[in-house]
Amino acid sequence: MNLERMMNTLGEFVETGRMSAHTKDELREIYGELKPAYEKQLQRDKSKEMGIQTHYNTSVEHIEKDATVCMNVFNSFAAKFGEVEDELKVLQAMQEDILHALEFLSDEEIDKPKLMDDLTVIRRQRRVAKDYLELSKPLHGIVTRYEGLKGDMKNAVNEIKKVKQYQSNRMYTPRKLTGLEEAFRKAEDKRDEK
Repeated sequence: MNLERMMNTLGEFVETGRMSAHTKDELREIYGELKPAYEKQLQRDKSKEMGIQTHYNTSVEHIEKDATVCMNVFNSFAAKFGEVEDELKVLQAMQEDILHALEFLSDEEIDKPKLMDDLTVIRRQRRVAKDYLELSKPLHGIVTRYEGLKGDMKNAVNEIKKVKQYQSNRMYTPRKLTGLEEAFRKAEDKRDEK
């Protein structure tokens, strides 16, 4: 359920003061979605009270996403760099065409104001392309120097996914306090229901 729908459901209840069966079901769904975030917030607050660092809590959730972004950069960067280099050549040729038209054609044969406007657009876009190439040249050097990095990043992302899957299925088995086995079994069954 998205945030807008949650707000509308809560707003309907707040405004009317009545709760239909449908609204009650939706509130249960909202509660179910908000409860993990709330419990996580409580855990973070309790950790802070105890003096435990929590700055890495959110980054744990983003490791896979960040690694995927890095992988995509390495996989697409060389191609994009080449495309911009090719575009720069096209822009250079267009600029030369306009300059040669201004040089060799008479005023009656050309529309000077239009050519000047076109030249301005071309020069500005050419500057953007040159700036892009200049700024990205250090990264391009790394990407081309370490061709295997693309595969390594893909392997790292896949390994992160495996570890996350393992962590989500991990369950503790008591060694000495066997009286806790039933509680752990219930927790595992509850997790499997989700």
